[in-house]
Amino acid sequence: MSRAITLLTCMFILSCQSSARFRAPSNKPVYKSQSSYKTDLESFVDDWLGVPYRYGGNTNRGIDCSGFTSLAYKQCFGKSIPRTSMDQYHQGNRISRRNLKPGDLGFFSNVRHGKIDHVGIYLGSERFAHATESSGVTISQLTEEYYEKRFAGACTY
Repeated sequence: MSRAITLLTCMFILSCQSSARFRAPSNKPVYKSQSSYKTDLESFVDDWLGVPYRYGGNTNRGIDCSGFTSLAYKQCFGKSIPRTSMDQYHQGNRISRRNLKPGDLGFFSNVRHGKIDHVGIYLGSERFAHATESSGVTISQLTEEYYEKRFAGACTY
């Protein structure tokens, strides 16, 4: 009898230990360290590519454009910036498009109403990362007609 209890106790302990290896992923993204060929920003973007869009979202289960840029600034540059695209636009230091450097923010507005309603983070070579309703976190070109028409300005922090 005592041998059976000992055996059951061992099996219980082992099953508890093995289940700890299979924890569900947390909502906090796993940030890769900088490699020899990627910047912190590029690694951050790679970790988030394909995460679905969710208005007001701030996790790897769903994120919106301004949540993505504010999280990028916090994790890559150690800076807190406003949460909404409009506030990011108004509180950042304005720069011209030709002076964009990796890490700067590009802002877009809907042609019909003219308000800032989208933001992305510049990666260089006319590329920027952003969260879109159709593709989630993705990389696009500033030179695409859609973004060319809607580009409203840029800033740095």
